[in-house]
Amino acid sequence: MNKKVLVAFVPVLHQGYLNLFNKYSGADLYILGKDITDEYKPLTKEIRALEPDLMKSIIKGLGIFDKVFIATKETLRELAKKNAGIIFPNEDVMRDISERYWPNKKTVSESIFLRFDKFRSTEEEAVDIDQKISIEEFDKKVIRDLSARAERMSSDVWRRVGAAIIRDGEIIVSTYNKHVPSEQTPFVFGDPRSNFSRGVCIELSTAFHAEARLITEAAKMGIATEGMDMYVSTFPCPPCAKLIAYSGIKRLFYAGGYSMLEGAELIKGRGMEIIYVDLSNKKKNA
Repeated sequence: MNKKVLVAFVPVLHQGYLNLFNKYSGADLYILGKDITDEYKPLTKEIRALEPDLMKSIIKGLGIFDKVFIATKETLRELAKKNAGIIFPNEDVMRDISERYWPNKKTVSESIFLRFDKFRSTEEEAVDIDQKISIEEFDKKVIRDLSARAERMSSDVWRRVGAAIIRDGEIIVSTYNKHVPSEQTPFVFGDPRSNFSRGVCIELSTAFHAEARLITEAAKMGIATEGMDMYVSTFPCPPCAKLIAYSGIKRLFYAGGYSMLEGAELIKGRGMEIIYVDLSNKKKNA
């Protein structure tokens, strides 16, 4: 059996990393060294990352791994040549490292981001407004794919939301919610949202909501949203609803409910059509 190696950017130690380490305790661990992390200086400055040598000592003290190394750029290039399975945490820095150093090598990425289930809204029924209901397979597939991608990629600790802009059955842009300026930010400083009850001061967060990020990405790419369809796995919060209402989007497709639904009337007031995508197998009239 090929030896597994775990390569990780570890700026801060939290339960997500510990879960990953315990899962791959039989692997050799390589922590990104300063010659690599210095290339991400604005990011590491924002999250006050610990020095790699210090992090190495801390992790060795846990007694999980037999071998812990500091990886240099040359180390990363050598790993690309070896017959070893590479595992890495699924976050911004390591995704970039994988694309740069191991573009043709089969790798495994693992989520390290936690979700605080006690804060989640479990309401998943249609929003109580006059709307259409879709049971079209295309709509279901889009929503399910967006949800799956968000679950895999999003660093948001409250809920993971996927969103896409679609024109004539083709996805033009798709995103998911994430924390900024770094995906690690809430694990270092904490998320301001944790100081409030659910539904209160939702704008005070380090999270970049999927819908806002989607509209921003479209603008950056020079894509006009006028007349397009937006698909979102969870109904937009009021701040995002404002952006959507004035974006020119023609139809909003969603699947999950939300604890604050004041944005629904604003969206409808702008003449946008709201369509609930029923992911169940029940037959309903559209």
